[in-house]
Amino acid sequence: MGARPREHTIRARGFERVFTGADGVDLWSNPQAFPRAFVVFRAQRVAGEADAARAIANAAWDPSRVAIIEGPAPGVPGPDPAAPPPAAVRSAVRSAATSFDVSVELSSAGVLVVGEPWYPGWRASVDGRPAELLRVDLALRGVALGPGAHTVRMEYTAAPLRLGAAISGVAIALAALLAGLLRRAASRSPAGPMG
Repeated sequence: MGARPREHTIRARGFERVFTGADGVDLWSNPQAFPRAFVVFRAQRVAGEADAARAIANAAWDPSRVAIIEGPAPGVPGPDPAAPPPAAVRSAVRSAATSFDVSVELSSAGVLVVGEPWYPGWRASVDGRPAELLRVDLALRGVALGPGAHTVRMEYTAAPLRLGAAISGVAIALAALLAGLLRRAASRSPAGPMG
């Protein structure tokens, strides 16, 4: 006979049981988990994917303090043990399936990191102007920001998505046209369809 769920514990760092269900299923929480969007004030620039993988595998790397990036982050200092300045992510909202909006305020230059996968086709804008989307920590999306309050939008705009939307639009228009033509033809027939 197998072990009941309660007899299993999560041994990973930071997890704690917050609810014990009568049915044997428990709820666990990890207050050390990163939020959906956060800011770091140090960046380590790497040459590519292999270097990024080596950097994040380094046991000394702290993702809450240093972003591993494969692109430029103007004004963001390199790795340093200094304490990070304050930053406030005011809101992080998924406004649609293909867009994510963040309102943030920084006291100095930093990198906004969004805990969602980086993938070609994502675009970023800062305060309504196009911005370079960074590949951060090998797998996440980010954008370099200067000090001050900013509104950041990340939007997926890949060509296959646009093509699919265009094909769907044409198909709907053709279906509506065909339905209209069939209705008109039926209304002109004096004896109806059986006559």
